[in-house]
Amino acid sequence: MASPLYILHQTLIILLAHWLRSTALTPGSEAPILVLGTVVISLVCFEALRRVPGLDCLRPFKGLKRRGLHSAATVAWELPGKVQ
Repeated sequence: MASPLYILHQTLIILLAHWLRSTALTPGSEAPILVLGTVVISLVCFEALRRVPGLDCLRPFKGLKRRGLHSAATVAWELPGKVQ
């Protein structure tokens, strides 16, 4: 979970800071809005990438595995007649 949030939060910080710059807020009130906004939007976007089927094409760009792909260990485990 850390990698997708790490990738996404960098862009969100810049976008939110740029948007907040045009407001007349003090730095003491801008900082909590920036931090909370980044956390909330990052988590919402991460959950959307995980749960919304139409966003599957974006999963690799956010560090998530594509749906339906299995690792070699999983495929070997599921093979019939596997000798233990």
